[in-house]
Amino acid sequence: MSDAFEAIGSAHHRKLIEILVANPASTEEEVQQLSKLPVLEVRVALRSLHKSGVVTARGTGKNTKYSASQAQLAKIATWLEKVVEKPKSQIEEKFEAQVENLADKLGEWIANGGGWLQTKLAENTDIKSVDDLGREIGRKLAEAKKQTEDTVGEDIREVVGEVKKRVKRK
Repeated sequence: MSDAFEAIGSAHHRKLIEILVANPASTEEEVQQLSKLPVLEVRVALRSLHKSGVVTARGTGKNTKYSASQAQLAKIATWLEKVVEKPKSQIEEKFEAQVENLADKLGEWIANGGGWLQTKLAENTDIKSVDDLGREIGRKLAEAKKQTEDTVGEDIREVVGEVKKRVKRK
C-alpha cells in the first residue's frame, strides 16, 4: 500500500486519478487532453499509477484503456477514515450554536434579574439562590447535551456503517 500512497503524493497524479474516476476506460490521449499536461508527463504518470495499483490498464499500445482502481482507492479511503478528524455534522454545529446562544441569554437574564429572579424562585420552587439556579441549569444543560450527543452519535454511526457497506459492495 505504500506504493499507492507514494503515487497519490503528486498533485498531477491526483489530478489524473480524478479524471479517471470521472472518465473510466480512457486512453492516454484522452487523459492528456482532459488534464492539459504534457504527453510525456501523462504517459509516465499513468505507468507509475498503474504500477502502484491505483490505476488499472486494459489493452496495449495506443488502445490501452485506463481506469481508477476503486478497490485500491477504497483501501486508501479506509485508512484515511482512521486518521482524519471527522468534521462536525450540520446537526452538531447547529446544536452547539443553539446551546451557546441559550447560555448567553441565560447569563444575561441571571445577571440582569438576579434579585427579582431569586425572589420569584423562592416563592415558587425549592431553589433558594441564583447559585442554586445556576447549578440546576448547568445540570439540565449537561443532561440535554448528553442526550443530544447520544442521539446524534447513533445517527452518525448508522451513516458511517451504510457508507462502509456501499464501499465494500463496489
